[in-house]
Amino acid sequence: MHLVIDSTGLKLYGEGEWKVRKHGADKRRTWLKLHLAINEASHDIEACVLTGDNVHDSEALPEILNQVEGNIYQITGDGAYDTHECYQCAIGAGTDPCFPPRKNASNYKPSDQAWILRNQAISQVIYHGLKYWKKKHNYHRRSLAETAIFRFKQLLGDKIMARTLERQAKEIGIKCLVINTMNRLGMPAYS
Repeated sequence: MHLVIDSTGLKLYGEGEWKVRKHGADKRRTWLKLHLAINEASHDIEACVLTGDNVHDSEALPEILNQVEGNIYQITGDGAYDTHECYQCAIGAGTDPCFPPRKNASNYKPSDQAWILRNQAISQVIYHGLKYWKKKHNYHRRSLAETAIFRFKQLLGDKIMARTLERQAKEIGIKCLVINTMNRLGMPAYS
């Protein structure tokens, strides 16, 4: 399967926007980060990880890959996943990483397979351009992750009602199952 990954912020249920308008922003106002892995073919959510707002996207990738069952041939994410650890994690899972190099990316001494793949991506972008690289690696399919996040927030909201992290994770898991059930009932057909 081809996985596309992305993350988004979710509000914690609380006093809401009225208190912010009335009394100003509260420094303790928090939110959580939801990391999703979407199956490119079926549009199903294959993995979901709920973390604090201080966790970088690249730090959640190992946990995402641990949740996915089945063979993954490619994993596609945005520039936030352009780290050595993400490349190593993807290669360790037996998949082809597809993360666009950052604008200021530079080649490193190829000491392992992760650096070799990253250096190849940087070279392709330098010599052929980012547009060529995106087309060659089907990077445009990553937009399916953003579409899934939009679908999630539109249908089920962007707030979490549970109070403890364990219950919040279960709430998100149930919401992901609801989205997958709706996907199986039928996706829109375009002509």
